[in-house]
Amino acid sequence: MPAPTLLVAGRRDAVAGYADTAALLDRYPHATLAVLEDAGHALMHERPELLAALLNDWLGRASAHNRWG
Repeated sequence: MPAPTLLVAGRRDAVAGYADTAALLDRYPHATLAVLEDAGHALMHERPELLAALLNDWLGRASAHNRWG
């Protein structure tokens, strides 16, 4: 059974682009996509508090549903 996956991208990512991240949704059927408006390729450095909040929220929801096992 596929595990839940969190995909996060910065809308201003000039290196990889957020559209390529969105395209991964087809490969990960249980994925959640978050696109951060005010972030680029280094979103973990640009928006660390927002990324931490997203991760904490997603981990809480994924644990609560325990869809992967």
